[in-house]
Amino acid sequence: MTRRRRSPAWIATSLVLAVVAALFVFPLFYLVSTSLKTKAELFATVPTLVPHAPTIDSYWSVLVTRGMTGLLLNSVVVGLAATLVAIVVAFAICYPITRLPVSAGVRSGVLNWALSLRFLPPIAVVIPYFAIIRTIGLYNQLPALVIVYTIFNLPLAIWMLKGFLDEIPLEIEEAALVDGASRWHAFRTVLLPLSRTPVLAVAIIVFAFD
Repeated sequence: MTRRRRSPAWIATSLVLAVVAALFVFPLFYLVSTSLKTKAELFATVPTLVPHAPTIDSYWSVLVTRGMTGLLLNSVVVGLAATLVAIVVAFAICYPITRLPVSAGVRSGVLNWALSLRFLPPIAVVIPYFAIIRTIGLYNQLPALVIVYTIFNLPLAIWMLKGFLDEIPLEIEEAALVDGASRWHAFRTVLLPLSRTPVLAVAIIVFAFD
């Protein structure tokens, strides 16, 4: 059995891709390597690529001594909550305009309304939002962050989910209705399983923006 020879073009492409991958991976590697160095090695005149005596003192100082663990936990909780709310609201908005006989005017109006939420930069609504949050008693509370992240990420979730739901054939859901299933049963047993992957993709992107 003869071994297939690689063409020069394939070799050149592989080398270029390897160099590009190394350029992207090296900063992350150096970041992790630097975080494992001691203070003496970190401020040495000649920098080292790999720490001579790896230590986790930096992580201990940030996470335990300075109390960053609670702040990181707050970020995770707020991000997950805002992502969940944005996905649920976006799905509730996208379902009627993609699966029900809605007029084109209503459909475009809903999409334009969602897009209008991003017309203003976030800094432009800081003062009124702060006043509203203080009035309703959510000042210095995590739900206040959940609300603002949900509002600003809702347009992205709506437009992405709308595109994904448009790709799911409507005939599949109609076949379930013809067989006697209710609208809710068809939604729960047909549409939701087919939209798990799109919903997960949108959730990951929304969480990254959070």
